[in-house]
Amino acid sequence: NLCAKGRFGFDILENDHRVLRPLLRKNDALVEVEWEEAIQAFIGLFRGEGRSDQKVVAYGSGFSSLEDLYTLSGLVKTSDGTCITSSREAHLVGYLQNHLSDFSSVVDYNLVHEFDRVVTVNWENDDLDYVAMIELIKATRFSSTKLVTLGETCFRLESAASETGKADAPTIDNYANSLFILDAERVDEEILSAVCSRIEKDAKDGGSKVLLLASQPNSRGAGLLGYIPAQSEDGSKALREAEILLVGGSVDLNERPSACKYLVVSSSYMDGLTKTADIVFPAAQTYERPGHYVNSENRVQFSAAAVKPQGLSWPDAATWSYLANKLGSDVSRSPREILDEIKSDFPEIFGESAKSKRSNGVLSDSSVPKYARHDGPLLGYSDWMKKVKDHLEYSKEYSPWPS
Repeated sequence: NLCAKGRFGFDILENDHRVLRPLLRKNDALVEVEWEEAIQAFIGLFRGEGRSDQKVVAYGSGFSSLEDLYTLSGLVKTSDGTCITSSREAHLVGYLQNHLSDFSSVVDYNLVHEFDRVVTVNWENDDLDYVAMIELIKATRFSSTKLVTLGETCFRLESAASETGKADAPTIDNYANSLFILDAERVDEEILSAVCSRIEKDAKDGGSKVLLLASQPNSRGAGLLGYIPAQSEDGSKALREAEILLVGGSVDLNERPSACKYLVVSSSYMDGLTKTADIVFPAAQTYERPGHYVNSENRVQFSAAAVKPQGLSWPDAATWSYLANKLGSDVSRSPREILDEIKSDFPEIFGESAKSKRSNGVLSDSSVPKYARHDGPLLGYSDWMKKVKDHLEYSKEYSPWPS
């Protein structure tokens, strides 16, 4: 299945905001340079006099592949740096692992119809996951599945619901042997704890399961690779104190942190943050580079390159691994070798029995249930997607479904 974003968002490839060549800040302005000059400038950031003890932070994107994120973290490890990301799924992943024995209670989309009852909790955003929504609506129409919506509910699920209720722990406990669907960015600790408790109570029957919908194409992968949430206490502290900040991909950061002396960005687009960078590496877009992603089912999926990269852009994995090797790291550079390293270092991502030791299982921002969603490049730079989104909003006025 392919949602409207992927089907109609192809115009982001050729865009007036695309970064097509390396950029280097000279005389307070970004100017185009050759790759070699940008690379040498980058090496100078780490090897210049008095720079060995500077705090290095990598801000990875949930829209980047496992290969991109892994090589970025490998680069930062050469300076004992910290890796952060926009999503809070790193802590949610740890929470589920600590309470439900890894992901034994997570289900595939195509098994939704096997449940007699599906309970959604605060699924208020239409854009959260169209594919999961389609599977859920199909299950209510063509099987015996009943939909219960708790809390705020998005427009397209309202007509399919047979029951509604309040989103709180006592209400959740009333629904035994159910599939619970949660929004990774909006769920709070009370709700997640109640769902885990219900699953544990129903464990003998194998009854209740959970489907935690990822906020970004690979926010789950970033969490499994050890990236900590930028809005958590440790993440926000690292960002505030970062002296060298490396940004890979589309992130939820609009301005340069005040303590940042050197900002390096690998980006496909000239956004507000990129305009303030000292070095900009042109990044291949998702359609232009191969890579692996971890979806909401915790299933690793491969995305092949469909077209050649625009201009002089490189895949992030190629950029970060090349720079890491220049700084003396032994990070692999070929796609196959990088993937093999990830499988060796993080076997749990690929369904192995090894248990992650990279999270303490504590939810970040548990007292703030809602977190501003980061829509990413498709909604930000695709004119076609803006038209589709406007059309969907306009069509609600004429829909037979209740508003």
